[in-house]
Amino acid sequence: MTAPWRTLSLPPIGEDVMRGLFAPLGDAVEVRFPKSADRAGLHAALADAEIVARRPRELHAQRVGIVGFGAIGAETARLFQALGCDVSYWTRRPRPEASATYRELDDLVASSDVLVLAVPLTDETRGLLGPDRLALLPDGALLVNVARGGIAPDDAVLAALETGRLGGAALDVFDTEPLADDHPLRSHDRVLLSPHLAGGSDRSQLNLVTMVRDNIAAAVRGDGVQNVVNGVDPQVRRR
Repeated sequence: MTAPWRTLSLPPIGEDVMRGLFAPLGDAVEVRFPKSADRAGLHAALADAEIVARRPRELHAQRVGIVGFGAIGAETARLFQALGCDVSYWTRRPRPEASATYRELDDLVASSDVLVLAVPLTDETRGLLGPDRLALLPDGALLVNVARGGIAPDDAVLAALETGRLGGAALDVFDTEPLADDHPLRSHDRVLLSPHLAGGSDRSQLNLVTMVRDNIAAAVRGDGVQNVVNGVDPQVRRR
């Protein structure tokens, strides 16, 4: 008798779904599942598998929600739309000119397969995506935080990952930075971490220096400067 093919099914596909899918093959296939969903359990299961089945995603079919619609949020929307995604956003002041669809925050969270955080940290936004609001996400949603730590508290994100509400998280910021060496997010198999270094590229630094030069030149000419963020008069006057 020919030995069955050892097929390993990885999360988040349910065991009943996979057993039903391969049932017509009878004894020709032996469907196996990791004993645990942590890294050690997955590695142990992979060692003896001949076929690995998992559920990839097609990005163009994902509903993307963006919390915050400043320069970063707007550029995020443009990039996702270029890939064919349905993009919605929330901000305190809706943008009539935005190509994305405005939604109230809870509605946005509940209808987003991918949720991107791009708001500043203020008293109003601290804890904005806590346990209750994260619980509104569709099962297996993805969270991307390029904003600031504290908007989606680390403990709340970790809990949502453990329950499966979050299928994964890409985190560029943390409650306490740097993230502690022994923090569970560091070893979680469905988390990508980055050290908030996008502004450290050669191109970014050149752009920064160029903007400073152009603003100084504008001030000397008596013209308004660019990128004013606090609402003051953009024309700089000498005392």
